[in-house]
Amino acid sequence: MTRELLAGIALLAICPLAAQHALVKDHDLSANPPTAAQAGAFKEPTVLLQRTVITDIEEEGDEVFEYYLMHHTVLLRDEGAIEAENKVHVGLNSVIDVVTVKARSIAPDGHVNALQKDAFKRATDEDGTGSYLYFAFEGLVPGSIIDFFYVLKKRPNLRGDGEQMQVGVPIVNEELHLINPARLVYASKSYPGVPAVVNDTSDTTVQHQKWELHNVPAIEKEESANMAAATLRVAYKLDRIPDRSIKGFSSYLNASKLYHGLVHQEIESKQQKEIASLVKKLGLAKLGNDEEKVRALEDHLKTNFQVIEVSAPELTKIETILKNKAANEMGMVALTCACLRDLGIDYQIVVTSDRTVLPFDPEFESFQFLHDVGLFLPSVNKYMAPGQAGLRLGYLPAENMNNHGLFIRNFDVGGALTGVGSVKFIEPLPDVATIHDHLITADLSADPTSCNLTFENQLTGYYAPLQCFYAFLDDDKKKEITDQYVTYLVENGDVKELTVENGEGKLFGVKPLIIKGRVETRKFAGSAGEKVLFKIGELIGPQVEMYSEKPRKLPVDDDYNRRFNRSIDVVIPAGYTVQNLSDLNIDKHLDMDGKRELSFTCTATQEGNVVKVRIEEYYRRCQVPLEQYEGYRTVVNAAADFNKLALVLVKG
Repeated sequence: MTRELLAGIALLAICPLAAQHALVKDHDLSANPPTAAQAGAFKEPTVLLQRTVITDIEEEGDEVFEYYLMHHTVLLRDEGAIEAENKVHVGLNSVIDVVTVKARSIAPDGHVNALQKDAFKRATDEDGTGSYLYFAFEGLVPGSIIDFFYVLKKRPNLRGDGEQMQVGVPIVNEELHLINPARLVYASKSYPGVPAVVNDTSDTTVQHQKWELHNVPAIEKEESANMAAATLRVAYKLDRIPDRSIKGFSSYLNASKLYHGLVHQEIESKQQKEIASLVKKLGLAKLGNDEEKVRALEDHLKTNFQVIEVSAPELTKIETILKNKAANEMGMVALTCACLRDLGIDYQIVVTSDRTVLPFDPEFESFQFLHDVGLFLPSVNKYMAPGQAGLRLGYLPAENMNNHGLFIRNFDVGGALTGVGSVKFIEPLPDVATIHDHLITADLSADPTSCNLTFENQLTGYYAPLQCFYAFLDDDKKKEITDQYVTYLVENGDVKELTVENGEGKLFGVKPLIIKGRVETRKFAGSAGEKVLFKIGELIGPQVEMYSEKPRKLPVDDDYNRRFNRSIDVVIPAGYTVQNLSDLNIDKHLDMDGKRELSFTCTATQEGNVVKVRIEEYYRRCQVPLEQYEGYRTVVNAAADFNKLALVLVKG
């Protein structure tokens, strides 16, 4: 989509300059090979001794190109590091030309082995969707160093780009250069942890911004953390072209016009009639309110039009979409909006980012953050994602929510429709929008070591994408998927019944997807002398455990708020008593700002020969500050601790 928006802007250039800045053109492998001593205090198996990135924007004739240089010098201390790093793959999907590539390895004794020209090969992905350059180092031993760089020529993302300055291994020395013609004025932003930019003014024909970092620690993955938000990075964009009197080149004023134009196409009268006919045929105007109309429209479009993840122009044009019944994300947004206009329902285009990859920065206007497109409907106060077949009204992809976005509303100027944009926060959905309930009866009355298990799973929201596809699956696939909800609880059980209710996309967000059945199993019970241990905790399925010997570094940032309600009844055989019922009474919670936001509570009672266990677990906040992480972990681990509990049944 970004490429579509950038089409045509290459005509900014007015004069040809020499291709490649000297910093790129003259770059080479050092005459003095690197040594392991350069790793300093880092003791990890893999250490990046030097990482150099140069982005060189050049005008050539009437076009603008980017020369991108990447240079890595990597110390490999053990066999695992060698196995992980001895092959290098360079994606070429948006690359015009591979200008330069050089590589060598340095043995611990200082011997240098330079890769020859035939070592660099090209290949295509198995699915044919992309190509890449690859090369491999041979004869590496622990203590070897690989040293390589390449220069790629490609079209620049003038309206917004950036560089990640932290990776999965430590970096001893790192530098980033952004070089561009002086007439093309770039703006940049250094995110927390990255030193402020240094402007090199030694050559007045270019704008040369550079950043230097030293002893950058590796990114360490942590459970329930947003690694992207914490990663050191730099963002930059073309901001001004003074000799053309252009300001705010990458502003959201321009973005609003561009996205609004892509969605609001000039539709021929024939296609307009087709849309009106479609709306009329569905009887949408007769439905009671806007929400009912939108739900019926969305279900029809997602049932009858295929969404294809390709940026081909024909997949964005309403004329060809109506003809071929196929569209990409932007095409489905355009078609949906055309139908909403026919219905007279107001909407706003919402353009945002995947916050797990690149959180939207509300303070730095850049097309880099404008990736995913959805809609907001003011009359029902809900979002929708026309291009997402597995979601319905009320839900954007979880990674787009709890994030900022560009909201573009329609504005009539003298009879012409235009778009006016503003940045707003996309609130995460409440916990009640995503629920996984368990309703279970475990009957041990016939034999305490054999369980007749009746279960019901009720799933809503992000736990229920299957609901949108279930009706289109063949019987074998339906069985394969629903069987997973049995094996999730019981492996190798004797399944007696298994049914699915509400398996229709139009019910997503309206009624839960229900999968229920009955199975006989001996999995949960076992004898221990005179006692029978019934593993009641395993009835809620496997749970996440958050235990770590390392101090926590990042705050909690979960994908979405969620809730679990569990009702478990255990029928005890005659003549047996429960010895440890009180062990099941648990209350773990975290209060924030005077409200109970996270909780795991379990109560256990006995009525006659039935043990009744009721569990309520909820997470009403996606984000928890680092200083309250221990409270978060306590709640999460409460479920894991319950998972290990067993009822002790004693005869007599």
